[in-house]
Amino acid sequence: MSAIPQTMKAATVTADHWIKVTEIPTPQPGSGEVLIRVHAAGINPTDWKHAKYLSPPDVISGCDWAGTVVQVGTNVESVKTGDRLAGTVHGGKFKNQGAFSEYTIADPLVSFKLPEHISYEEGASLGIPLFTAAQALYHRLELPEPSLRSGNGKAVLIWSAATAVGIHAVQLAKLSGLTVYATASPSNFEYLKSIGADHLFDYNEADVGQKIREAAGDSLAHGLDCISTEQTVTSALTAFGKEGGQLVTLLAFQKASPRPEVKVTLTLLYTALGKEVELRGTTFPASPQDRAFHERWERIVGEDLLVNNKIQFMPIEKRQGLESIDGIFKDVIDGKNRRLKYIVTL
Repeated sequence: MSAIPQTMKAATVTADHWIKVTEIPTPQPGSGEVLIRVHAAGINPTDWKHAKYLSPPDVISGCDWAGTVVQVGTNVESVKTGDRLAGTVHGGKFKNQGAFSEYTIADPLVSFKLPEHISYEEGASLGIPLFTAAQALYHRLELPEPSLRSGNGKAVLIWSAATAVGIHAVQLAKLSGLTVYATASPSNFEYLKSIGADHLFDYNEADVGQKIREAAGDSLAHGLDCISTEQTVTSALTAFGKEGGQLVTLLAFQKASPRPEVKVTLTLLYTALGKEVELRGTTFPASPQDRAFHERWERIVGEDLLVNNKIQFMPIEKRQGLESIDGIFKDVIDGKNRRLKYIVTL
């Protein structure tokens, strides 16, 4: 293994709220940490949103990474130098940690081992989409996990199922034996059926919520909104049955629910990473419960779902080098990433 350089290239946030590739010191792992040589990084909407609206200058951008352990800090027993890992960090927050860099500090307990037949690009595509879906379905909604393989007749609504989180949520729900009601544009219906959606509805139709409610026999009690605007939350709530239930969102819903009998709950993957999170003036404390769930699910993904080929990867478009991220951000903002995952290779 080659020597670790003293400096590295990284995509850092600028004072005018964008990113640029700079040369910065290579970080050193502390207690409970490892240093990763990043080979691939996945692009998520949160990356450009952090750069444009949330991040201070000079922090490293990017959340989802895959690479090789090149240095192990103290008090690390679960991995060793040379191991292939993938995981998520809170990109756009720290100066020594971020996926859009040649090297990043990572916590091995919230990383998963990549089986040899899984590429770095595939590993980097999972992070936020897959683990957010798992956190929503199994930790927030407390639905049966795939190991039980019995939905016990339960159903779940995945609103905007052709998004990255939605695609993984559909697959997980099907692995759990759940009946999956999904909304999307009709052009995505065939694809979503192929990965496990049972009932599909056009989210552009004005009465789509009522149609889902009728199709589900006025009994739907669980849902995940993968867009989470005021409009989508309000529409999704109309699909729930008369007894109410719980809808999980990816963004905070600021208004009183028009369906008080349906609990609206935020899920945020960052709370599982072990550090307090501050977003737009709201502080989210690190959650030991979220952390414990996440650690367990890292093992489920690395030792079961990937080893046994239970997850179908999204279509991937690879682009070379950190310099390509500027253009990818612009493409994502323009909506060119529909049912597509951009991966940067290093």
